[in-house]
Amino acid sequence: MKRILKRVIFNLIDRQKFYKYRRLLAKLLSFKKNIVTKFEIDSYGDNESDTFFGYYDISPFQNDKLAYISVKKDEKEADIIIRDIETGKEKTVGATSAWNWQQGSRLRWVPNRQDHVIYNDFENNQFVTKIVDISSGEIAVKQWPFYDIDYTGRIGITLDFLRLGVMRPGYGYTNLPYVEPQSLNDEGITIVDLLEETTKKVITYELISKVMGQNENTNNYENSYINHLSFSPSGNKFLFFWIQIAENNIHKANLLVYDIEKAELTVLEKELSVSHYDWIDDESIVVTAYDKNRTCRYYIYNVNGERQDFMHDILVGDGHPTWIGNGKVITDTYVDKKGYQKVLLIDINGEKVDQLVDIYSTHKHVGERRCDLHPRVDAETEHICFDADVNGHRKLYLLKGWE
Repeated sequence: MKRILKRVIFNLIDRQKFYKYRRLLAKLLSFKKNIVTKFEIDSYGDNESDTFFGYYDISPFQNDKLAYISVKKDEKEADIIIRDIETGKEKTVGATSAWNWQQGSRLRWVPNRQDHVIYNDFENNQFVTKIVDISSGEIAVKQWPFYDIDYTGRIGITLDFLRLGVMRPGYGYTNLPYVEPQSLNDEGITIVDLLEETTKKVITYELISKVMGQNENTNNYENSYINHLSFSPSGNKFLFFWIQIAENNIHKANLLVYDIEKAELTVLEKELSVSHYDWIDDESIVVTAYDKNRTCRYYIYNVNGERQDFMHDILVGDGHPTWIGNGKVITDTYVDKKGYQKVLLIDINGEKVDQLVDIYSTHKHVGERRCDLHPRVDAETEHICFDADVNGHRKLYLLKGWE
């Protein structure tokens, strides 16, 4: 616990000068136009709340409806809101106190079920999953939180959100104090059957260490954690990050895949430090990763561990990629020196990058409260939604007709 506290303090001190500079730059450049795009764009929410969806890895869209969360100024609870994109009508279908600034409450539509949303909550001193029928208002409560669910809507995977909240602020939950167990050997990933309400732990720190080829005597589990779980399209595999923190506070993310049917864990990447990814199909993934010089590029991996970078001299920098088919990717950028973030359309086959939106950020929100764009795509309606910090307010934006 002392090491964890030391790391948190280091993070705060180390970043103060950087954030002070960014806030000063934001004031100096506040005359600039905040959003530049040739497409139609809408924003949701008011100046009394922060509105956003969460991470880029799941979709808020279903049948011309958009799901998002709204956080009031006291920042205690987040309302779960469903908006009809065409009519503009909104409906609050629930609230949650299990949420964070980067990934929300893991809110999403339940696969293979119309008008049902699923999200994490905290009640009776424990984390739970709630499934809401937005038509009837009926709520089903499951006794575990989830990180991802497969295409059937029945099988989920989960981890210790309290540990994640300490190791990676802004990604886990902090509703309760985290108490580190005497041994972290059995810490890991659990598969949950939401219908039968049964669980099975399939990944442990000890198993990961063996597969990584690490010496059991030199393992430092206190400085390791799991994040970014994601089912493959058919649900027979899932990816995750095994992240180890070095003395210089660099988070080195290794990419692993677990084959559920074979009960087989494989390391896909431990040389580069993986940052973000998205499944292309059951056999391949689009990935952003950093080399030893901290240069980030885009790659395509297969589940056998082979990798190939693409557009090497064009795509230099990190982003949150979503594969949309036909060799195309929607992604974003982090804030540049002038204070701008971009939503981009990448055409791999044509080696072309189109800028869809250029957003000037005020940088009011920094650290775990920072506002990455996290673009999410609805392939059916050609809508993209993203979160942005414009005029000092975090809001959800909808981009229409970009294709």
